[in-house]
Amino acid sequence: MRHSLAIAAASMLVAGLMLATIVVAPASQVDAELESAPSDNPTIVTGTVYDSGGTPVIGADVNVSMYDGATLRSYQTDVTDSLGMYEASFGFGIGGDEWGVNDTILVVAEYGEEIGTNSTVAHAIDDPGMLQYVNVTIGTVIPEFGDLGAILPIVGSLGIFMALFFARRKNSD
Repeated sequence: MRHSLAIAAASMLVAGLMLATIVVAPASQVDAELESAPSDNPTIVTGTVYDSGGTPVIGADVNVSMYDGATLRSYQTDVTDSLGMYEASFGFGIGGDEWGVNDTILVVAEYGEEIGTNSTVAHAIDDPGMLQYVNVTIGTVIPEFGDLGAILPIVGSLGIFMALFFARRKNSD
């Protein structure tokens, strides 16, 4: 009985780790492979900062960065308003373009001790003033697994529950 319990728990742990590797790794690889191209129009990056319960955060410090590959192209800062929203405008700076199509938009929000991040790839803008949305949730995330850090304990708990259920069922037979 103890042997089957250990096997079931270990299987669930391995499955959770494999899921984290499969889901998290490809996203960062795809972002790194895109090539940036200058844009003909300015763009506005906007979004809402939420807490882990889904409530908008008022007064969070937000840093929006544009990366051309690993090179920081430009950044803007803002503070969320009464609706938890921020806005950062990118145009054409003195040193060159502040953003390009396929740049990585990285948004970091901080409120007190809590930090949240989210990113996306900048898309082509046909009309000046069009928006690119990036929402951020502030909460505790295990860095090695990204947002899956919250899923792994659930998968593990489910595995233990299933192992106990089947062990109990086997003993009753």
